[in-house]
Amino acid sequence: MRRLLIVEDNQDIIELLQSRIGITNFDLAVDFNSANDFLQKNEYDLVVTDFYFPGGDGNDVAEIAESKGWEVWLHTGDKYNTEIQTNLYNKIFEKLDRTMLKELDPTV
Repeated sequence: MRRLLIVEDNQDIIELLQSRIGITNFDLAVDFNSANDFLQKNEYDLVVTDFYFPGGDGNDVAEIAESKGWEVWLHTGDKYNTEIQTNLYNKIFEKLDRTMLKELDPTV
């Protein structure tokens, strides 16, 4: 089974990702410390991380994950970067095809 880590501190964004992706089987970190714990203890096929969150930023998470050879998608909920935000969410939703979703959560 494929493994997914989402690093996000905004509950609205978490719910959006859950509803649009349609899975519940993933690890969730809400700050850098919890993300780092997950990254050190587990292996992931994909890490989806916010740019801004308590204790660090998406670049910190991406650096760790990419050094392990894992794919990383950065996103932002920053209301001032709506074009970036829209493009990144579209990328997330388009790239998570049904095959990967089925491997992440067999109920999809």
